[in-house]
Amino acid sequence: TAVEGGLVILRGNRCIGRPTYTSFSGMYNETNLIAYGNYFYGGRNGMWCAVAAGRTCDLIGNVVVNPKERAIQTGGVGTLDRVLNNTVIGASIPSAIGISLGNPSVQQARNNIISGFTVGVENQGGTGTLNSHNLFHNISVNNLTNNGVAGSPGAGSLLATDPLFLSSESYKLQVLSPARLVGVTYYGCIDFRGRMCNSPPDIGAYQSSTGDPASPRALRSP
Repeated sequence: TAVEGGLVILRGNRCIGRPTYTSFSGMYNETNLIAYGNYFYGGRNGMWCAVAAGRTCDLIGNVVVNPKERAIQTGGVGTLDRVLNNTVIGASIPSAIGISLGNPSVQQARNNIISGFTVGVENQGGTGTLNSHNLFHNISVNNLTNNGVAGSPGAGSLLATDPLFLSSESYKLQVLSPARLVGVTYYGCIDFRGRMCNSPPDIGAYQSSTGDPASPRALRSP
């Protein structure tokens, strides 16, 4: 973990969670937070970020596998939460949810691969929610809900689509993967390995190219 000018950067961690715990919790951070290139397996929730008023949380290019309840959860009273280019893989738990967005002023879930959940994306009341360009696979009930009611998964999303991973142990994309080069471009896009994204980016945590390594300071707009 690094701290640069009020910005906390969490990267390159591998966490194996216990069933009743959250693998990563950034609850009520008083600083802005970026988490990328982290791998979480198991646990109650894979990633949970809730920042203080006026702060932001970016969860970009992470992999979460087999959470008990939610792969990624955001909340708190921050200004902006962005859940971008992650790959989340569910377990055999009937109630598991892929991405759960809380109540910040603006929240985004874009370019994520969400596979093996009851609900893909759960919006819990944020006023500026933006969901788009996510790939949903093996979702048993709803791709997306707004306060418990089924909603539109957003522009550019792929429904009931196999992402074509290299294998059950590797979440890199095959050459013919439908997730390649169909994401939405945004400032600061980075993959699990710390490489800048394609243009347009692949959906998911791994980009198919081997672009230049990113500087952590380049992850935020000026």
